[in-house]
Amino acid sequence: MERSFKAYINQHLYNIIFDFVDAYIDVHPDEVEEKVHRLHRLGSYSLSDIEIKRVDVGGKYEDLTIDASIIVVATVIAKEGDYHYDDEDEIELWYMIKAKGDLECSLKDFECISITPYWGKDKIRNALTDGFVPIIRNDDLENEATSFLQTYYPEVLNTPMWVNPDVLVKHMKLRKKVLSITADCSVFGRVYFHDSDAVYYDENTEQIKIIRVDAGTIFVDPNVFFLRNLGALNNTIIHECLHWAYHRRAFELERLFDTNISKIECRVAGGINGLDKWTKADVIEWQANSLTPRVQMPITMFKRKANEFIKQFLKETGASSLIDVMPSVIESLAEFFVVSRLSAKIRLSNIGYEEAEGTFIWLDNHYIAPHTWKKGFLGKNQTFSISEDDMMMQGFCSYELRESEESQYFVYVDSHLVLYSPEYVCCDSVGDLQLTEYARNHMDECCIVFEMSIKTRDKQRYFTECFLNRDRDSDVVFDFQYHNGLEHAKDERKQQRFQEIWEDEIAMYNKLPRTYAEAMQALMEWRGMDEEEIANEILKDARTVKRVMAGTHGTFDTLAAILLSMQIPPMISTEIQRMAPWHINMAKKEHQALWTALQHLYARSITYIREFLHNRNVAF
Repeated sequence: MERSFKAYINQHLYNIIFDFVDAYIDVHPDEVEEKVHRLHRLGSYSLSDIEIKRVDVGGKYEDLTIDASIIVVATVIAKEGDYHYDDEDEIELWYMIKAKGDLECSLKDFECISITPYWGKDKIRNALTDGFVPIIRNDDLENEATSFLQTYYPEVLNTPMWVNPDVLVKHMKLRKKVLSITADCSVFGRVYFHDSDAVYYDENTEQIKIIRVDAGTIFVDPNVFFLRNLGALNNTIIHECLHWAYHRRAFELERLFDTNISKIECRVAGGINGLDKWTKADVIEWQANSLTPRVQMPITMFKRKANEFIKQFLKETGASSLIDVMPSVIESLAEFFVVSRLSAKIRLSNIGYEEAEGTFIWLDNHYIAPHTWKKGFLGKNQTFSISEDDMMMQGFCSYELRESEESQYFVYVDSHLVLYSPEYVCCDSVGDLQLTEYARNHMDECCIVFEMSIKTRDKQRYFTECFLNRDRDSDVVFDFQYHNGLEHAKDERKQQRFQEIWEDEIAMYNKLPRTYAEAMQALMEWRGMDEEEIANEILKDARTVKRVMAGTHGTFDTLAAILLSMQIPPMISTEIQRMAPWHINMAKKEHQALWTALQHLYARSITYIREFLHNRNVAF
């Protein structure tokens, strides 16, 4: 059943509205006469029925009063006034009724204030849905957060400071209790809208217990702090305060239908309990989740503090690029406003610092280097950064990426498939590849784009998880999909660069001998290596290397290792594989890993390649 005010009116307030319309029509015969067409003269008339067409509701969050605009269609039966005839006419009259009531007394004081003919024009202030959920659009969030703080915590709007949740609770005349809510820590917060018996988990006795609580009591599970951080604990308290301020009417409407409910509780996995039959629950949770960081970090004060930290760290470090100080800026903002690092990062992104989005991305057990791109280049669900496993999966499973001629120009460096050019990659202190400073500031020029989707069936998680949530402690699992990620590489300028980068390789490819043994010898000379050096690189006996080079005895695995030791690019290594006596078997997971290494890791150090392959159970 849909919990709506319209449904409640039809069930419980119909007679009040009927009588109000009836009384109005009784003293306005001219409005009835205007609509009569089948009669010669209007005689008696009576209200037969009313239909509630639409209900618009408004009200401020400081109390539980509501203002309603109710659109009613009245069916009137009019009789002939000329005694020569015995006809009647059925007409419809549209009216707008203004009404008010107080949910504090379960609308027992509901009354109609005025009625006027309805012409299709009306706009109510502080609008709510028919389910009493505030109508808050994404563009309204900042103003809503500011309005909330002006009402309950105005001092934080005048100078940068953290929003102390205990002070907010006091200002709102609420009460906070820190105790374990459930044994499995599945609920992080709960707010009671009515005096009731509350169930909680006693960790000392490991039993469920009951305590009497007053309306306006907030439960916060201490495990939010122990399992996460202080920022998450503060977030939970403010989150529940927002439920109290914005969603009491929605809750009270539900209670008009079911007096047994008394609370809303918010699950760790997302969504809410306590309104199980109510289809607007996900909207409620989205509103609380979206407003909480905006309340914790008021936009004007947050911008001021962010700019202070940016200037401070640029000056102290002498850095020329914003991404080089972005980790320190995010950390400092999180500490100053006492929020999680993820919240500070997302807030920075929301106010226009896209540089924050490429910071604190944890992949393959390390943070990748901060990076950025042309403003607006990436969509909210797009990324340049993927793990080794996802890179391997996309390279193997995506036909478009695997078969694209341009894909061979991209090497996997620091969790990105990046154009293999001195402009974008260089050697680090141990001889492996890393992104250049220019590349980290211009990722849109040189990296393949992937699309992310959240791998979960619980739609509620959407409201608590974010595409930016890729930090070390994140439990969000993403799917990645290659989607036209090479389109930026197809313009004429990039094609020319491909040719310049690969000029030496193309020349080698064109003069490559047509027989396997001769081709392998030519590659060894091209790279200035001998069998002994190759054997040392791949930890094999030199005689084994010699036999594989000659094509007399060996395996594809050893051939792949030799090609990787010489850093042979894909264009040439693919040709060698075609000529070789041993061939790749893509049904074998080990060969899938070797193929990935030959395609996108060939320019990496042998140490990195060995670790990559060992992690995938490939002997190397």
